[in-house]
Amino acid sequence: MQNNEAEQKKRKYQLIEILKNHFEKWKQSKKLNAMSKESLKYYHDEFDIKENKETEIPNDENIRQNCLWLMEIYPPESINNLITCLEGLDWKNTFGSSKNDKLSEKIKNIRENNLYSWHNLGYIVPHNKKSLLPSKESILPFGVRHIKLSLLHSISSTTILIFQFIFDDEASSRLEKTINKKFSTYVEKIKNGNQYITPISQKMSSLVQLKKSIYFDCINWIKDNLQGYYTANNLIDKMPICDFITLDKATPFPNKSGLPNSYLHILNMNYPDNVWLPDDLDGLYFRFSISKDQRNPYMQLVGKFSEILKNKNLKHYGGKSKNGLVNYLKYFDNTLAMFALFYLYKTYEWQVSKIRDEISNINISKLKKASLQLNETSKDFAILDRNLPFFTYEIKEYCRNKKLFFQNVYTFHRMKEDKHKRELMNEIRISLKKNSKILLTAHNNLRQSLSTTSNIINSLSNEKLSRNSYKLQVIMCIMMLFMFIFTIFLSVSH
Repeated sequence: MQNNEAEQKKRKYQLIEILKNHFEKWKQSKKLNAMSKESLKYYHDEFDIKENKETEIPNDENIRQNCLWLMEIYPPESINNLITCLEGLDWKNTFGSSKNDKLSEKIKNIRENNLYSWHNLGYIVPHNKKSLLPSKESILPFGVRHIKLSLLHSISSTTILIFQFIFDDEASSRLEKTINKKFSTYVEKIKNGNQYITPISQKMSSLVQLKKSIYFDCINWIKDNLQGYYTANNLIDKMPICDFITLDKATPFPNKSGLPNSYLHILNMNYPDNVWLPDDLDGLYFRFSISKDQRNPYMQLVGKFSEILKNKNLKHYGGKSKNGLVNYLKYFDNTLAMFALFYLYKTYEWQVSKIRDEISNINISKLKKASLQLNETSKDFAILDRNLPFFTYEIKEYCRNKKLFFQNVYTFHRMKEDKHKRELMNEIRISLKKNSKILLTAHNNLRQSLSTTSNIINSLSNEKLSRNSYKLQVIMCIMMLFMFIFTIFLSVSH
């Protein structure tokens, strides 16, 4: 009896403590809400006005996203799809000796004979738009004036298509319009209080979403028309992308600290991290990242327009204008192809790691689930196995030939002081040459691990099947015995 009373008192005490805690949290919440309302008034009346003003683009500044390069890859697994798509487009050869030659036959010849090649395939324009240059017609993504298409082979097993999506005047100013929008601070509830989302954060977030939308529109066009390795295997987040953005007034990536709150900060162009200077492209800056983050694509080509126009070579490509500059950069294709091979290596590396972890996560104690997991993992490995071994061997041999690797390729040096005076393309060449063998070894280890796991699951499945078969035989024997006894019983009773 006393124990029951003590237990009841204990429960009452615990209930009172819970109610007290809830009441304290309610009071704290009311206090935080009152504070947040008071703080928001300050943000809206003073801070937001100041921050929107600081990040506003001046009237004499123009920020233009002139074009976007996307690189789709066609390894052995994807090449037939490329040829089928090109034949479906009836794309006649625009670079061969005969107008009747099919481009698909040229591609087969290049791959079979291990020939280095670069071909300008012309332009893709909207329907009913006249073009003096070789072109095909298609429904293009919103804001795209035309697409320039180049085909490159550096190694025989890998065909690279470089799509240069060139934007019209209205679409090229989209970034500027987003940055100039006025935003107001708002509050987000977090675990232990409130978080204030300021105009700068909102502008950055809006810019990220806008860029993602632009990228996906262009990627989806490739997926619908010339599907390759990235678009066919749900690897679009791994596809190499390079933005080309120009500014009229500001010089990107100031050598000093830059302005902490400015439109350069919103564009992530205030600090010279991972920024390289092309040796033969005056006035341009090249941002290169090994992995893609939320704010940037893998690559960005950026410059102050007036500085870029000082390049004397522009007069041969349409004059000192946006069109002349875009035409001049068509020779950037060979350099982009080298980056495309590097990012393909990184994609293969990521896939090897992913499959390795998938194998490690197969729980062989649950055979039915393990068999399904093994089946899916084997499919992923089969795709990789059709492409990676050829790539690793060929890229290693290609990178050994320094002269061949640097043929028609721009070189880059760090913008920041670098005591080692490293050159970007040579760093990539050395990395590919050194790591390709390691990647192939990891791939072979995967094959062994997958085979071992498969053998274990099959052995356990056979053992289980054998046990089940034995049980079934015992049951059948018991049933036959019962039938025999029942038959005897019937005969005796009659």
